[in-house]
Amino acid sequence: MNQLKGLFFSNLTDLDIPLFSDLTYPIYQSRFRIFRLGPSSPVVAVGVRDGENPIGLGLAELDVQTGLGLLLSIYVTPNFRRRGVATALLQQVESESSRRGCRSLCATFERDQRHVAYERLLRRCHYPVPVPRSLVGHAHGVRLLEAPWMRHSILPKAFQIFPWKNLSSAEEDVIRSHEGRPQWHPPFLSPFNTGWAIEPLNSLGLRNRGEVVGWQINHRITSDTIRYTATFVREDLQSHGLAIPLLANSIRLHIETSIDTFPKATFVIPLAMKRMVLFVRHHMQPFLDELNDSVESWKKLEQG
Repeated sequence: MNQLKGLFFSNLTDLDIPLFSDLTYPIYQSRFRIFRLGPSSPVVAVGVRDGENPIGLGLAELDVQTGLGLLLSIYVTPNFRRRGVATALLQQVESESSRRGCRSLCATFERDQRHVAYERLLRRCHYPVPVPRSLVGHAHGVRLLEAPWMRHSILPKAFQIFPWKNLSSAEEDVIRSHEGRPQWHPPFLSPFNTGWAIEPLNSLGLRNRGEVVGWQINHRITSDTIRYTATFVREDLQSHGLAIPLLANSIRLHIETSIDTFPKATFVIPLAMKRMVLFVRHHMQPFLDELNDSVESWKKLEQG
């Protein structure tokens, strides 16, 4: 346990979760439900207290097999910012990650005004210059309904869109077995990423002659925001333009049934998905509130 100007830093246990869980994004709070905290946990959780009051939380998730880790979030309450607390918190997360066998830690963030302070923090802690990895879009309200492709997206007759919640266990097994195979999805487009509760409202699947060949998987990341996380259509079928009607149907469900409850939408498109990147820049951007780069920076950790 370390002390900084009367503040106390410690690795958290499951007993601390109720006090600290609100200091990170809802989508990362799921890590607490899946993994028990402790020295052998893949989740590194470092908390900061002012007396008994939680005022900061740093989270990372490690892959012990590869020695790589992902920095999930660093948060300090407003009254304790600009005191070096965030820097010390990040250093504690790095130290604990290294102690558990992590060799490199990856920080990712959206390059916008909301993350200027976070980027400065990473620079102070000697993270390399970030490199772009994806596009992040934000939309609010019903603006996307004005897009021509929302009105004219037609699905060929041989294909059917269905609610993802109706996916059978047999279909799930088949999809899992196809991951990484030619024409199928890479791991980052998997609909089964551990710990993410799929949004049932507008997550959809695509069938062709009874076989699942695509999906639009979404997640509720805050109380008012749905993230469109994974859009995939099998490679040999992509020339049919199936991703657009799949996405359009998902957006329409969101707007027409729950726009008052969840008025915000966001999405992430990896730069490797060149066709979707072009579509976003040419056909979606005019109807978005923001379109930003998501960047990443990998830091090699000192091994003690």
